[in-house]
Amino acid sequence: MLDPAPKSLDAGRAGQNLLGREPMGRELCGPGLERADSCPADRVGAHRSPIQPVGRIPHDRGGKGWAMATHVRRSARILMGVLVVSGILASAFAGTAAATSTRTARWTLVDYHQSACFSSNVTDAYFGIWIDGTWRRSIDVGAANLPAGGTYTTSYAPIPPGSSNGEYSLAYVHVVLPSTEAVGPFTAAMWASSGRITQSLPITLVVQSKCGY
Repeated sequence: MLDPAPKSLDAGRAGQNLLGREPMGRELCGPGLERADSCPADRVGAHRSPIQPVGRIPHDRGGKGWAMATHVRRSARILMGVLVVSGILASAFAGTAAATSTRTARWTLVDYHQSACFSSNVTDAYFGIWIDGTWRRSIDVGAANLPAGGTYTTSYAPIPPGSSNGEYSLAYVHVVLPSTEAVGPFTAAMWASSGRITQSLPITLVVQSKCGY
């Protein structure tokens, strides 16, 4: 028969069994199993990971949170710089486009409502080119939308850079139609182009059995 435990033993040793296990009240001490009512103060929370507020980045210098915050701030600054540069380039492009539009509108092909008569005996006519304004590039001229079989040539074209008030012809478009052209009025076009801008005007080709001269 075993002797009872001596009264001089402390409560901790009295709670031990023969296999050396600690009392059941302390078996729950360990990672994630702490019990504040039974674990020693030096063991409660000893195995818990630090808890950070949800959704917040820790700001300890040198840590991952600090690096992430720095990266976010740097990305924001880069994006702001890109937006500023884009705005400057857009403004410059708009100014250049406006200036180009102003330059190309400095000359105008003048419309004098020209028409000519054609017949089996009269198969050609000259149409004058009048321009009002100033131009820095050579201006070429020609005709379009002629009746079937119609052709054209030009005189004094291309027109060299210069200026005019629209009172004097600068070049001519020579239109030729077949002598068998069907009778009727035809609306063709006369054009002038500087390479950057093209302007055109209607011209009337009146085909008759006989012209007045």
